[in-house]
Amino acid sequence: NVNLSAQDPLGLTAAQLAANPKQAGNNAISQNTRKTVLQTQTGFTIDTRIDQKNQLLFTPYYGQRHVTQFLAATNNGVIDLKRDFYGMDSKWIHKDQLIGMPLTFVGGVDFNENDDQRQTYQNNGGIQGALGQTYRMSAKNFDQYAHIDWRLLERLALNFGARNSQTNLSSISNNPSLNNTSSGSHAYQALTSMVSLQYYLSEVSNVYVSYGSSFDTPTLNQVTYNSSFTGSNFGLNAATTKQVEIGFKSKLSKSAQIILALFNANTSNDIVVGASSLGRTSFTNAPKTNRQGIEASAQFILPHQFELNMAYTLLNATVKEAYLNNNAYVLSGNRIPGVPNQGLFSELLWVKPNKSIEAAVEARVNGSMAVNDINSPSMATGYAVLNLRTMFRQEIAGGWSLSQFFRINNILNRSYVGSVIINQTSSQFYEPAPTRNWLV
Repeated sequence: NVNLSAQDPLGLTAAQLAANPKQAGNNAISQNTRKTVLQTQTGFTIDTRIDQKNQLLFTPYYGQRHVTQFLAATNNGVIDLKRDFYGMDSKWIHKDQLIGMPLTFVGGVDFNENDDQRQTYQNNGGIQGALGQTYRMSAKNFDQYAHIDWRLLERLALNFGARNSQTNLSSISNNPSLNNTSSGSHAYQALTSMVSLQYYLSEVSNVYVSYGSSFDTPTLNQVTYNSSFTGSNFGLNAATTKQVEIGFKSKLSKSAQIILALFNANTSNDIVVGASSLGRTSFTNAPKTNRQGIEASAQFILPHQFELNMAYTLLNATVKEAYLNNNAYVLSGNRIPGVPNQGLFSELLWVKPNKSIEAAVEARVNGSMAVNDINSPSMATGYAVLNLRTMFRQEIAGGWSLSQFFRINNILNRSYVGSVIINQTSSQFYEPAPTRNWLV
C-alpha cells in the first residue's frame, strides 16, 4: 500500500541554480505544482511440485493506482489518472540430466494488462477547473518464453533462452467542449533470445561470454503526447537492442570476491525524450545509439567484523546516427542525456556478531550528465556525497524481532544536481538534490 503526496519544485535554469538552488522553478508556486499517488497491490505464488523433476509456479497479481498531478500549465494542467493493473506469470520447471550432465528447463507464459482512465482539467492557479479531456487507454502483453541451463561439461555451462513478446497499446480520447473523439493503437511483436557460455576456472572462479537481444515497447505514458503536445504518439516504435558481454567472477579467498564485466549494446529506435514542457514529456525514436562500458564490484571481509563493499561503472552512452529532434540536429557522437558517464558506490560496514547492531558509512560518486540532445549548454557536473546509516535489532518472544533504522544523507551538506529534466524547452534542466537530511 502506497500513499504519497509531494510538492513539485520543477527544474531550474543554470542562472537560477547558481543564484539559489533551493528556489522553486518557473510557475511552480503560481500553479501550486504537486503530485499525489495512492496505490494498493496484492499477489501470491502457487507452487505445485508434481514430482522430483517437475514443478509448476503460478504468480497472479492485481493492483490499483490513483495519481493526481498539478502541472505548471493552465490548459489541461491537472491530470487525474486511475489505473487497474493485473496479470499472471505461469511457468513449468523441469530438472533432469542430458548426456549425464544436469539440465534445467523453464518454460512459461506471461500476461499483463494496464487499464487507464485519464482525465485532464484546467489548472487555475493550483485549483482544479473545468474538464478538458478524457482518455481510455490500455496496454496488454502476452509473452511466451523458454530457458535452458545445461552443464555441458564439468567446467563448462550453457544458458540459452528465447522469448516471443506481443504488446498492444490503444487509446480513445474525447474532448467534451469540442464534442470530438479520437483514437489510436499500435501492435508490437518481437522474438528475442540470449545465449551464454560459462567456463569454470576453479570451483570459485569462472569466465563467461554472453549475447542477447531485447525488445522494449513504449509505455502508455510515452505515447500520451506527440511532439507538439496536441495529441497522442502511437507512431512511436519499439526499441531493439543487441548486447555482447564478457566477464569474470572469482572468490579470491574466504574474505574477498570480485566481479568484472565489459559490455557493448547497440540499440535501434531507442526511445528517448523528445521534449519536456510544463511538466509534460513527449518521446521520440533515436535511429541508433550505443552503450559500452565496464562494471566492477568487490567485497572484502575485514578483521573486527568490518566489511568493505564497492561497485564501479564506467559508461559511454552515445548517439551513433544523427537525427532531427524538434528542429534540433542531434549529431552522431553526442552523449545520451541523463546518463552519468561513471558511478561509484562504496561502503564500510560493521556488524556486531549477533547482528543486533549494524552501522555503515557510504560514499557515492556520479559523473557528469548531458542535459539535452545537442549537449549544450554545458553538462550537469558530477558529485560526491557521504551518507551514514545504522540499524538496531532486538529478538522478542515468539520468534519475532524488532528493528530501528536511522540514516543521514549528504552529511557534508553538499549542493549538487541530483537529476536533470531532459530537453526542457525553457532550459529548466536542473533538479537540485536535497542537502543534509535524515530518515528514521
